[in-house]
Amino acid sequence: MDKLALEEFSKLKEIIGSTKAQGSTGDININAQGLTDEQYELLQMPEIREKPIKELTPEQQEALACEKEIKKNRDTAISILRGISIRMPLLMYGADLQKNLDGTEDAITLDNFCDLVDDLSWEEFMPKGVTKEIFGQFKKYYDSDVFRESGVKIREMARAADKLSIEERIERISSIFATFRNPDKETVLTPWRVVNMHLAQSLGGWCFYDKDYNEQILEPELIKQNEITDEVFKKNTHILEINSKSGLYALYCAYSVYRTRAKLELGPKPTREMEIDLWKKVLAENIFLICKTPMAKKIVQRTLAGFTGTKVNAHYFEDLVNQLKNKPENFISKVSKKSYWLRHSERSEESMEDNMKFDAIVGNPPYQIMATGEANGSDPIYHLFIDAACKLGEKVSFIHPARFLFNAGKTPKDWNEKMLNDEHYKVVQYWANSGDVFPTVDIKGGVAVTYWDKNKTFEKIGTFTSYPELNGIKKKAAPTEEINSLMSIMYNQTNFDLDVLLKEHPDYIKGIGSEGKDRRLEKNIFDKIPLFTEKKSNEDDIKILGVIKNKRCYRFIPRKYLDISHENLMKYKVLVPRSNGSGAIGEVLSTPILGYTRTFLGIGAFDSKEEAENALKYVKTKFARTMLGILKITQDNPIETWRLVPLQDFTANSDIDWSKSVSEIDKQLYKKYGLSAEEISFIESKVREM
Repeated sequence: MDKLALEEFSKLKEIIGSTKAQGSTGDININAQGLTDEQYELLQMPEIREKPIKELTPEQQEALACEKEIKKNRDTAISILRGISIRMPLLMYGADLQKNLDGTEDAITLDNFCDLVDDLSWEEFMPKGVTKEIFGQFKKYYDSDVFRESGVKIREMARAADKLSIEERIERISSIFATFRNPDKETVLTPWRVVNMHLAQSLGGWCFYDKDYNEQILEPELIKQNEITDEVFKKNTHILEINSKSGLYALYCAYSVYRTRAKLELGPKPTREMEIDLWKKVLAENIFLICKTPMAKKIVQRTLAGFTGTKVNAHYFEDLVNQLKNKPENFISKVSKKSYWLRHSERSEESMEDNMKFDAIVGNPPYQIMATGEANGSDPIYHLFIDAACKLGEKVSFIHPARFLFNAGKTPKDWNEKMLNDEHYKVVQYWANSGDVFPTVDIKGGVAVTYWDKNKTFEKIGTFTSYPELNGIKKKAAPTEEINSLMSIMYNQTNFDLDVLLKEHPDYIKGIGSEGKDRRLEKNIFDKIPLFTEKKSNEDDIKILGVIKNKRCYRFIPRKYLDISHENLMKYKVLVPRSNGSGAIGEVLSTPILGYTRTFLGIGAFDSKEEAENALKYVKTKFARTMLGILKITQDNPIETWRLVPLQDFTANSDIDWSKSVSEIDKQLYKKYGLSAEEISFIESKVREM
């Protein structure tokens, strides 16, 4: 590759690297552009490959190093292109191609590929920033014959499936999807295994996996979820998949309805034609899909009906996310009308007025969109889909991020409270590690399958616990009022006295957050304000605990620049990191006249060292860390996560003998809260000793 090509790939790496679905790739060395004639001749000499590197001449060593760098550049370029390449098969699978007079179709080529994908779908399925124009610059690096044959192979596999039995076709289509990759974190393709696990455990139906959902089985088995299964997969049911991307959810539902109807409508020995006709009826009468892009609509049509041209009730809903965000009533009104689902020729005055009743709504909603304006990161949107579905359907089951179950994350707090206290809503399954469900996607806080039923009442979720054993422990030990929680004696970071600081050092306004209005000693404040020194400059300087380059350290600052009225600055306290893993909390016993940055939280404002030592022992107990763990789902450890840890009396008058060891204090706490042998065993086995 010449210098221009290397520069192009270096720029493309910056774009591809910004998409979360692409792993890290190496850097392109723009100086390694090719071998000179002399280097090429040297590399043809047999001894250059046989001799130890030390015995080679400097020229030979340089030629080998240059060859190695060129190979590395080539491998890196291929890896960068892979960020685009992994998106292509799904688009090839769904693309609409013109049919020729003899029934054949034109091939997908590098030259017509962009024209087959509409701009909105291109933006959805390709890495962020890779436009059609950019793809045009890089298509020269693809082998046109290999590209063409890849498209032919994918489509022939899908076309061949149309000749199989219903069950065999489903197996073939699911195996094709197993080769596709997630476009991006915002567009997660749900694996067929997860679709089966999700729907079988929430609604029941005909499942294609064994009981552990590890292996596909030859004959699908009926899973019953009480009366729910019969209510959903009945003959005249209407099932809606919202945000359909692959059509696999609809495929599972269609087959489950097909089996119900086959038992009612087909004889003991139906012909293949009878089975195909019934499948077409199920697609036309029972299954409905909303898609976010035109290409998604084509993909789900291919999944459900192949190349047969059978009617599929799939609609591309324009500007879906924005509609649900700003005008959800428009979406609900439109989708709930019968006329929306009828072809123009099928519509009548009566159908224009009639509403659709959806017996069940299923799917995997989009999780987030990039924040706009001055905000950073991403904003959740899956809750908008849950809200809309609960207004449209009798039953709703989605798979989505689980942070809101712990009242954490960026979903609106009032929405979290609403769902956690909804008696019609329950958690079917929770995975703390999202990799157990989506192997290539990291979703902080885990993933959950939830179920909402308009006509059934469940116990409110309230405070969600990932282990059933924690429910009993929580009921016995968790405080019902904040005044009885350890949270009530926890304090955030030390603060500046900004009036004094900025009066004497107005230039420090740049190092203070919120345009000079943030009083907090932020996590990186040691690097931003040069007033912090390693040694005392004055007798009344105050020591501050903070972090520099991920290492704890102390710095000093003149007393006059701090807000001395802070609750525990002049008191004994226990300091714990605001963020930590699942192991040791990493607590520190602090003397009075010691402050701390926002990296830490302070427990207590004690008058005596003894009380602080007792609080430190309490924080180290397995009991306290178990109660903390109920609300702690990520490494983040804000004050709110300590809400369920009961407050203790840390004085000499306490009902706990704090002079004992931590393990003995645990036993006193188990007895105090009346924990059963099973609950004690759970804590002892699950929580590591400190």
